[in-house]
Amino acid sequence: MQRAFLDAAQLYFAVQAAHRRLTAAEQVLAMSKEHFVAASERHKAGAAALADRYQAQTAYTQANLRRSREQGALVSSQGVLALRMGLSASDPVPVIVDETNLQTHRYVEHVDELIAVAQQKHPVLVAAQARVAAANAAVAEVKAQGRPTLSLTGNLNKAKNRMTGSVGAESNRKESTIGLQLSIPIFHGFEKTYQVQEAQAQAAIQIAALDTHRLQVSTDVWTQHASLKMETENLSHTTQLVQQSMKSLEIMQGRYLAGVGSMTDVLNAMSAYASAQEQHIEVTRSWQVNRLSLAGSLGRLGFWDLGDE
Repeated sequence: MQRAFLDAAQLYFAVQAAHRRLTAAEQVLAMSKEHFVAASERHKAGAAALADRYQAQTAYTQANLRRSREQGALVSSQGVLALRMGLSASDPVPVIVDETNLQTHRYVEHVDELIAVAQQKHPVLVAAQARVAAANAAVAEVKAQGRPTLSLTGNLNKAKNRMTGSVGAESNRKESTIGLQLSIPIFHGFEKTYQVQEAQAQAAIQIAALDTHRLQVSTDVWTQHASLKMETENLSHTTQLVQQSMKSLEIMQGRYLAGVGSMTDVLNAMSAYASAQEQHIEVTRSWQVNRLSLAGSLGRLGFWDLGDE
C-alpha cells in the first residue's frame, strides 16, 4: 500500500517539477525576447554588430523551442498522473506549486531518534512481534499438554423422596463433595517432545525474521535520512546558485545596455541562470521524494506527507 502511495506521489511531484520547468522556460523566453529587441535596436542605431543581433535571435528561437518542449512534458506528466488516479488523461489534475512553504529544517532530525521511533511503531515490526508472541504462546501450549494437571472439583446434589405409607411425608437429602483431581497424560513415546521441538523451531524462525526486519528498517531509515540530509543541503546550495546567477545576469544586461558589455556575456549569463534553475528544480523534486521515502521507512507514510508545511 505504501509502495503504491509513494509511486503516485512521485508522479505528483513530477507534475510539480514540470510546472516549474515551464515557468522557468517562459521566464527565459521573455528575457531572450528582450535581448533580441535590444540587440536589434542597438544594431539599427549602429551601436552593436550584426552578430549580436543574430546571437540574440538564435537564443530567442532556442528559448521558444525549450518552452514548447516543457509545455509538452507538462501535458504528458499530467496525463500520466490522471490515469494513475483513474481519471481521463485529458482531465488536468490540480497541482499546487509553491516553494515558499518548504520547511526543510523540520525533516532533518537526529537519526537515532528516528530509528528508535521506527523500531517501536513500524507496522512491519509490530506484525513480526505479534507473530513471535503467537509462536511463543504455541510453544507454551504444547509444553502444557504434556504436563500433569491438578484441578479443583466440586459437586452438590439435592434429593427429595416421598416416604411410603405416610401422607405428605417427605425426606430431603443434600450431598456436597469437594476434591482435587490429578490428571497425568499417558506416555505416547516421544511424540510430545517432537511437537515441542517443532513449535520451538517455528518460534526461532519468527524471532530470526523479526531480527531481520529490525535490521532492514534501521538500514532503510539510516539510508533515507542520509539522502534527505544531502538533498536538504543541495536545496540550500541551488537556491543560492539561482540567486547568484540572476544577479550576474542582471549585471551583464546592464553592462550591455550601457555599451560596455557584449551579447556573448549576456547569453552566457542567461545560460548559467537557466542551468541553475534546472538544478534547483531537480533537487527540489528529489528532496520531496526523499522526504516521503523517509516517512515510508518510518512506517508512517500518509496523505499529510504530500504537503510542504
